[in-house]
Amino acid sequence: MTTIKNEKMTYVTALTYALENCQMPDEVREKLTALRTQQEKRSNAEKKPTKVQQANESVKALILEVLANADKPLLVSELMGAHPDLSPVVVTPQKISALVTQLVKSGAVIRDEVKRKAYFTVAK
Repeated sequence: MTTIKNEKMTYVTALTYALENCQMPDEVREKLTALRTQQEKRSNAEKKPTKVQQANESVKALILEVLANADKPLLVSELMGAHPDLSPVVVTPQKISALVTQLVKSGAVIRDEVKRKAYFTVAK
């Protein structure tokens, strides 16, 4: 009998476990095998970015451009005023903040905190 240790339980893992360890009629085994194959194809499929993700990439590129051209580290509020396409009318402050956080996590932007205010610069 197979045991699962510290492995993320996915549909494919669960189906594999059931097929290997459970007694079942041949018809049920065939259905579960087909279902496992379908799940494996789905999990291995190439996923294209959504429209929102594509739009976010262009905003991220604009944020990087503004930060690269800035002569000093910028706050998110200063970033919003630095380019018309980053104004609150076009992009919400929450979205800009979330996108800057994604850029920080990816290593493209550096976050420095001074007196409880976050300043951002482009990583070199």
